[in-house]
Amino acid sequence: AASDVYKRQVVEGEGRFRVGDTTVTLKQWDRFFCPANVVFFEYESDAGMAIVECYPGETIRNGGAQRAVKK
Repeated sequence: AASDVYKRQVVEGEGRFRVGDTTVTLKQWDRFFCPANVVFFEYESDAGMAIVECYPGETIRNGGAQRAVKK
């Protein structure tokens, strides 16, 4: 489900995102998703990196209209 992941985006710099044995190389404006239940991870960067994390909200449907609310 969409609420089982959250989105991250590199807004400055470059580096690596490591979860367990998996390493992903990141550069500015890269977007990536991560399971919400991941507790242990790390960022690595030689020159610095800024990340924005977007956590999922909850979608409420009412008569065809939709709005997202924070849990």
